[in-house]
Amino acid sequence: MVPLTAPLDRSARANVALLLFVSAMVRMLLVSLLVGAFFVVLGLFTVRADTILQWTTQTEPDPIATWQLFGGEMVLTWELLASAGVIATVSALQFAVASLNDVSYREQFFNDVAAEVKTVPAVRAVYTRQLVPSSG
Repeated sequence: MVPLTAPLDRSARANVALLLFVSAMVRMLLVSLLVGAFFVVLGLFTVRADTILQWTTQTEPDPIATWQLFGGEMVLTWELLASAGVIATVSALQFAVASLNDVSYREQFFNDVAAEVKTVPAVRAVYTRQLVPSSG
């Protein structure tokens, strides 16, 4: 019986590496977006315009948008977006480091991609065998 794996050439290995890289980046981006959105919403509910003035060097508020919700004024500012962005970026980096170092993170977030990557050589071997029929 012929083994179901074939050695990958350089371009195939690069494609597999690109698959792993893109998969990790998409997951990091998703984590970053979720954390950033959470902190924007949290900031909208908890930080008022007078608090922003106290925490920054501004003399008057410069909101992007304001609206009333549940009897309180929601203020969306560039400072809120920047703060949430910094926290989201740090969270994404922490997720990346944890997913590389922690076995349980790797099992939880990357087992499906690892299973797909394991099937690449087998699928390639079957495909190659169909293209080049055996002489026997």
